Amino acid sequence: MHLKMNQDGVNVLAPAKINLHLEILQKRSDGYHEIETIMHAVNLYDTLQVYKRDDGNVTLELHTPAERANERSSMDLDPHQIDPAWLIPADSTNLVVRGLKKLQELLGIRAGAHVSLTKTIPAAAGLGGGSSDTAAALTAACLVWLGRFDRQAVEAVASQIGSDLSFFLGSSTSEESGLALCRGRGEQVTPLQLNGTLHGVIAHPPAGCSTADVYRKCRVPELPRSPEELVRALAEGKFDELPHQVFNRLEEAASQVTPWVGQLRDWMEESSAWSHQLSGSGSARFALCRNETEAAQLARHLQACGLPRVYVWQSCMTPAIEAQTRLGIASQ
Repeated sequence: MHLKMNQDGVNVLAPAKINLHLEILQKRSDGYHEIETIMHAVNLYDTLQVYKRDDGNVTLELHTPAERANERSSMDLDPHQIDPAWLIPADSTNLVVRGLKKLQELLGIRAGAHVSLTKTIPAAAGLGGGSSDTAAALTAACLVWLGRFDRQAVEAVASQIGSDLSFFLGSSTSEESGLALCRGRGEQVTPLQLNGTLHGVIAHPPAGCSTADVYRKCRVPELPRSPEELVRALAEGKFDELPHQVFNRLEEAASQVTPWVGQLRDWMEESSAWSHQLSGSGSARFALCRNETEAAQLARHLQACGLPRVYVWQSCMTPAIEAQTRLGIASQ
């Protein structure tokens, strides 16, 4: 997460995430699943501008690539059909609006906020765009309303509305790699070490995956797979071991939700991608590449297949607290 203050408000870049490891441990009594996952922030960003309103209202202005005529994929049979990747609500049901209203109530703030959100991260992709946007908006709203970052208040709101928000808020120290081991529903975050920079490609097909549908179809394994060796390889910078370590238990379930998951997997296999895996509950798939050149070559291959959304990425950070430090704004 990268923040910049100006006289009108706060500009924020909200990153996507990939899951280098995702295991299902058990089904919880509250209906959710207990998971163990390694999340990594990548430099695919949504952009938010957050401004103060004097009337107390919280409003959202949404901009998506669907507004650009050249966004259409060669795979789209109906040129008038709305791309499901950009079927994102701009009303009170949007997670950003819900989060800001809860923060406003918790802080007892009478002022409102207006958010201009420009989407690049597709929806229903397993890339955490909605959670990242909300974490960014909550952080920026604190600065707009209070002039400081109130981590306790933001984390209290985050725990109520989304499992991935805690990851995107970053840790409470300035040492932030954008890599973390997340447990529970994903809200229990332990920062991890990353010795180096990862490079890769993200591809998102014409269809998304419903997280709820994928989890309904997933199975709890008798013997969960441990991320211990992956954690070690990342910390020691032994990236040559990563192809043997990345893992996602939801792959089989997501394949049952949409055949695009299997199709994308096959295309990456045919391209001889170094390593690739489903991100989150899908339908986006990421590849790990040895360097930027290899990533660019793979991206061109996947674009030639007609995929509507292909992004070259590298590691980035998600430090809300570091952003406050750079700006010279105290965190509570």
